[in-house]
Amino acid sequence: MPQLGIGLFIGDTDGDSIVGPVIDGVIMAEDGAYIITESGVDKLAFEPTSNTSGFQNSDGSLIANVTGSDAVFSWIRPGATAVGIKLSRNASPSSGGVSILTLTKTPFTKDMSIDFSQGETIYAWLFEISPDNEIANEALWSPRLVFNF
Repeated sequence: MPQLGIGLFIGDTDGDSIVGPVIDGVIMAEDGAYIITESGVDKLAFEPTSNTSGFQNSDGSLIANVTGSDAVFSWIRPGATAVGIKLSRNASPSSGGVSILTLTKTPFTKDMSIDFSQGETIYAWLFEISPDNEIANEALWSPRLVFNF
């Protein structure tokens, strides 16, 4: 094993093993060395492309995919030409909602940071607006969707 003048060892004692830990996303040179930033300490790495979490209610009629502050809502409601989605901090549909969206096409993207804070638990319900106006009858709403923002 080669040695530097100050007695530091270069390489690994076992030639068949990987030298050093593998760090996910960090850029390495052809020789296996990590590329260091101008600070001399930080390793250059790719940012993750996304950190998406998917959530679905119990009957699959309402789905939310959350990436950063954006939630992409999609739904299945046969026969409905327009639906509403109620978003709330409260688990009860009769409690005041933060946001009620009227939607005519799926999917729909909403910036959740406008109405909610990072880390909050959010409750959502789907209801039909047209042709049947279900907003006043919570018994006809979809099962509750719960997700964290």
